Amino acid sequence: MSNQHSEQASTQVHGTDQDTPADAGSESVSASGSGWRGCWVLWVLVVVVAAAALYGVWRVVQQQQVLGLQLDELRADVAQEDHMLQGLRDEQQAMQADIGDLRTGLSKGALVRAVTEASFLVRIAHDHLVFAYDLPGAVNVLGAAEQVVGDVDDVRLVEVKRQLADTLQVLRQVDVPDISRLALQLKRWAARAQELPLAQNKMAPVSATPATEQAGARWQVLLYGFWAELKSLVAVRQGEQVTVPLITPEQQYFLYQNLRLELGAAQISLLHRDPRNLRASLSAVRDWVNRYFDVRSANTKALLAELDALEKIDVAPALPELSSLQQALHDVLAAVRDGDEGVQKIDATDAGRVMESGTANTPL
Repeated sequence: MSNQHSEQASTQVHGTDQDTPADAGSESVSASGSGWRGCWVLWVLVVVVAAAALYGVWRVVQQQQVLGLQLDELRADVAQEDHMLQGLRDEQQAMQADIGDLRTGLSKGALVRAVTEASFLVRIAHDHLVFAYDLPGAVNVLGAAEQVVGDVDDVRLVEVKRQLADTLQVLRQVDVPDISRLALQLKRWAARAQELPLAQNKMAPVSATPATEQAGARWQVLLYGFWAELKSLVAVRQGEQVTVPLITPEQQYFLYQNLRLELGAAQISLLHRDPRNLRASLSAVRDWVNRYFDVRSANTKALLAELDALEKIDVAPALPELSSLQQALHDVLAAVRDGDEGVQKIDATDAGRVMESGTANTPL
């Protein structure tokens, strides 16, 4: 077994030694073949790279051409949009001009409406002052006119606003007496006239005529009473003294009635704010009370005090005139009308010039 193994080993060694020259030749041939193959591979790679580069350049050129066309289209779109934008700007300017004209017309209309309404309110306030002497009502109406004018911002209303403010300030400072309360006091005194006692030294003695006889000749009593009343108004002077006839019981009724009538006349003059007739009526009442009634009585003293206090009251204080305010409103309306007429005249002149020149307006 060992011999066999040794033989095999020697055979392998010898075989190896015999094959060595052939392998060397094959290795040289394979080396030269691999060199050519490497060159061919290299050339192929170069060609592929060159072709890829050329293809890339061609693709870039194509993309540049496409981008150029797209850029031209974008430029055309931008130019068209610029043209449209310019048209929109022109339309916006025209709209702004129309809006300005509309605002001017609206402001002018608001001005005319406010001035007209304020003028109407001033007339109402004038009626409150002149015919009813109603200061609170006039103040309320003028306050409404001031609010109407104040809502309009126009330089032509400056004078109107100033006069309204001054008039309202003056009216709020006027001290107006309570006419209704004073008239009610006079009415109460007229109802209580019977409570005033007559002076004892002016009363005539009571007649002893029977009641039936007095009732039968009542018309004679009334006639005599009127005659006695007329005679009582006449004083007969004897030297330096004045003799006042005595008042009979039948005349007392007419005396109280005349006192009530005079107090009623004073009440009417007070309600009408007529200071002249009011003073005349109060003076007549005072004279009658001092002449025929007991001035030591509490009721008589109270009535005389009421008359003195009422005579000191200014029942018709001076009120501001509203004519200047009304004139200021009229001037504003006149200025607005003159402005409109001036604009119409200018437009008519321009139209005439266009017709003379022979040019026609091209509608938009």
